[in-house]
Amino acid sequence: MGKLGKSLKRFNTRTANYLSGVMSSMWLFWFLTISILVAGIIHPPEDPYMFVMFVIGAGFQAIALPVLAFVSNNQGDRAEKTSQQTLAIVKEDLELLKKQNTELKQLISEIKADAKREEQVAESLDKIENKLDELPSSTSNK
Repeated sequence: MGKLGKSLKRFNTRTANYLSGVMSSMWLFWFLTISILVAGIIHPPEDPYMFVMFVIGAGFQAIALPVLAFVSNNQGDRAEKTSQQTLAIVKEDLELLKKQNTELKQLISEIKADAKREEQVAESLDKIENKLDELPSSTSNK
């Protein structure tokens, strides 16, 4: 994709974001609602069938769609907030786990050091015991 393609993509994205914001706003809902009511008052449908079609067409298409888009945006905002809160909790848990991991590694190192010291002490005691065994046993002949 060349420079022109990337520029068009950015332009289309900005335009779509702007239009979706406008089309899902409550301002548009109120503007359309008032416009439809004023149009219905100024030039009311003469036929009951036309009145029903006017209500269905205007009410569900021009009024309900901005409300549905607005609700959808609110749901998206709530989902984003929940995701951010979950991410924050997961990051806190990860930091706690890292800290615990470091502490456990330190404990393991200390236990290994203690075991090594105990092994050295045991070897020293064995050497002393062997030397004691090498000494002639002295029995007193009194």
